[in-house]
Amino acid sequence: MFEFRQIGDLNISYEVTGEGDPLLLLHGGGARALSFEDMVPILAKKFKVYTFDQRGFGDTVRPPEPVLSTDLWRDDVLRFMDSFGLEKVALGGWSMGAANALNFVLAYPERVSQLVLIGAGAGPGVVAGDRTGFEVRRKLLESGANAEEIVAKTFEFTKQSFSQYSLDHNPRAIEMVRNEHLSNDPKSYLEMLQANRHREETNARLGEITCPTLFIVGDEDSRTPVANSEAFNKAIANSYMKVIPNCGHHYGYEQPEVTSESMINFLKAFS
Repeated sequence: MFEFRQIGDLNISYEVTGEGDPLLLLHGGGARALSFEDMVPILAKKFKVYTFDQRGFGDTVRPPEPVLSTDLWRDDVLRFMDSFGLEKVALGGWSMGAANALNFVLAYPERVSQLVLIGAGAGPGVVAGDRTGFEVRRKLLESGANAEEIVAKTFEFTKQSFSQYSLDHNPRAIEMVRNEHLSNDPKSYLEMLQANRHREETNARLGEITCPTLFIVGDEDSRTPVANSEAFNKAIANSYMKVIPNCGHHYGYEQPEVTSESMINFLKAFS
């Protein structure tokens, strides 16, 4: 059950489930903590799982200023942990959440015991996946389009990020992601796109990461392809990689069981 807690300038929507060592999950851009709703019950059998709607998403209430930025997302994680008295966590992130988790561990390495990056962005020397739809969304947002108009004009781009298996056999996954996009606040989504365009380059610092790290990637993830995780895996000494079959970019809805079990096996091996 989601609750609210005032943390700094945010009234954060969060959920804590299970018992055990703390595991904090960061959702992707244009999504919310509910992206993990099918994974949390599995993970909570082994861990105390913390999720929250990051600044600009879901039900978390933010002030209009400051505008969204990668530094804000990073330090919101720190404030969230401090609010719950969490000295150290296993940190997992999906898509934009993976980038935020990466920023966090580089800034606060002493606060992370293990790192799990799911559908992580472009690794060293790798070109990012197809981003054309995000540019279309940016232009629509700048013209004043609402969420319904943006989804109507760009959801075919979103569907390209699912595996063929999901498109053929998992209509719920597509519908859940559609509903997430319809719930986005256009102003915040535009700020997110601008923040991600100006995200600080961190690939040159990957060698600083010393905690055990797992890269999870779908075999049909066109947004953050397997080559991305392979490049990251080579750059971080104490890292491992797991390829999820029949999976595109929406792990929590496409392959929640396999993704969760892969996380559990890794985290328990290094606990």
